[in-house]
Amino acid sequence: MPREFIAKQAERRDTPCLFGIAGPPGGGKTMSALLLATGIKQDRGGDIVLIDTDGDRSLAYAPRPGEKADGVHTFDFKHVSFPPPYKPTDFLAAIRQQLPSKPACIIVDSMSEEHEAEGGVLDWHETELQRMAGDDWQKRDRMTNAAWIKPKADRRAMINGLIQIKTVPLILAFRAREKTKPLKDDRGKMIPTNIGWSPIAPPEIVHMMTVFCLLPVRADGVPMWKGSTVYEDFSIKLPDQFRGVLKEGERLNSAMGVRISRWARGEAVFEGAPTTQRQQSPQDARATSDDDTFPGDRKPAQTATTSPTAPLPLETRIAAFLDRMKSAPTKIKADAMWKAAEGLRADVDRADPERLVDMQTAYDDQLMVIEMAESEERERA
Repeated sequence: MPREFIAKQAERRDTPCLFGIAGPPGGGKTMSALLLATGIKQDRGGDIVLIDTDGDRSLAYAPRPGEKADGVHTFDFKHVSFPPPYKPTDFLAAIRQQLPSKPACIIVDSMSEEHEAEGGVLDWHETELQRMAGDDWQKRDRMTNAAWIKPKADRRAMINGLIQIKTVPLILAFRAREKTKPLKDDRGKMIPTNIGWSPIAPPEIVHMMTVFCLLPVRADGVPMWKGSTVYEDFSIKLPDQFRGVLKEGERLNSAMGVRISRWARGEAVFEGAPTTQRQQSPQDARATSDDDTFPGDRKPAQTATTSPTAPLPLETRIAAFLDRMKSAPTKIKADAMWKAAEGLRADVDRADPERLVDMQTAYDDQLMVIEMAESEERERA
């Protein structure tokens, strides 16, 4: 018997809310997460649950036995110790196991272990590669893609599970590091260039977040909402409905947590704010110098004799993105195409988050293809 799908009038009610905070040590990730969670608790009731993958370091923010949390330096929360291994679906299991107690908010500090710590996806890939090819380096080259199958499938299962959680806001903390990338200078010479802070997490996790901010060194909980480079902008995510409360230069706090909680429950509590435009850097200009827009993303120039172009169907725009991404010849080109599709990604995120995962996968796969081709070229040289 076929499944039944019924169309009903759309009304915003409980909405999944995933708040991502990334930064190096000392930026204020844990404190900021607890401040936001305190506000969410004030609105919803229930406990704050913190899942700690970082050697129980979050206990530094708990009160001593017999003392009460002051809500400034110490906080009232339930603590879940999460030692290695860090298999992706173990993160999902740890979160789901807290849901029956109806917590106000769940914090994971940090999610970066899923990517690069013991038993995480990178470590799992190496284990699979060792099992398939051992120390035979030629065979390892042939089997490297196959070795990704199990860890990436497990990560996909985690992502699919997380985006289905509607009843409890999630705050996910990530470590970040400064990255460099070879870019051409004004004379065409490739030089290592600082491209800013990058979360230690794959793009498919970063871009599933409802909101994502960066806390640079000594930020004291004041996030960046506009990156200093186009590459930092890839991870930062501040939807229009949050701009009235998550403002540039303001520290993350419990009052913001209250309004985020009310939004997730379906209330209209945010007022839009104009976007601050960042001056384009030279490396941004080089990365986006070609026409990397996609059908429906560019607004045609209006003249007295022209009329607005009707928007193309969303699926047509997605198909155009997937087709062009497969032909990206370099990482810079692929990155520029990803950035150029920012408007499309926002539309897809609102309409069909699973298709956003498909776009992210196409981007990641093309980067891997490019990297393999460059590696083969270096070996021939």
